[in-house]
Amino acid sequence: MALTTRQSLRGRMPSSLLIAGMLVQWATIATVAMALVLAVMYYRLARKEESEMIAQFGDEQLEYMARTPAFIPLGRGGEGYQKRC
Repeated sequence: MALTTRQSLRGRMPSSLLIAGMLVQWATIATVAMALVLAVMYYRLARKEESEMIAQFGDEQLEYMARTPAFIPLGRGGEGYQKRC
């Protein structure tokens, strides 16, 4: 069974916000360059992990992905979040 708790319906990969936070905290040329590299690597890793989850959970994972934002938690929590609250 895929993880579909209240928090996981806000965003599938909310740790991506750490890269943005790092840029705000330490805005230097080196940090910007590193953040770009990290963002690309994180995106590729996230897509690989999602394909593994689809292989493991199938349609359940696809439905979860359809109702939940990937990288930026938008606060709306996806359609499933409204039903559980």
